Amino acid sequence: YKEGEAKALNQLGLVELKMEQFPEAEKLFRKSLMMLDSLGDRVSTGQVLLNLANLNAAQKNIEQAKSLYEKAIAILDESGLFSQSEKVRRVLADLEQNEVKHPDGEN
Repeated sequence: YKEGEAKALNQLGLVELKMEQFPEAEKLFRKSLMMLDSLGDRVSTGQVLLNLANLNAAQKNIEQAKSLYEKAIAILDESGLFSQSEKVRRVLADLEQNEVKHPDGEN
């Protein structure tokens, strides 16, 4: 029951993110994260961390996004999801490269 609710909250957060309703998306992702963490669902926790990282990147909160991407990578790696973690590593590398090109945060 709680796992389904946590995953539904994550999906609702994705909808809010796509609509650029950032505060609501963050609230939903964080609630989902709390529930999944208490359930010990590491794979889903990694996915929500990835969504939170994307949210922070969309808001130009680069340092927070990088930290969340790194946490998601660690969970994906420990779960054996290496192809997914490699994709996230590329996103993180792009983010870091753009930060070097645009240190003032403007793109």
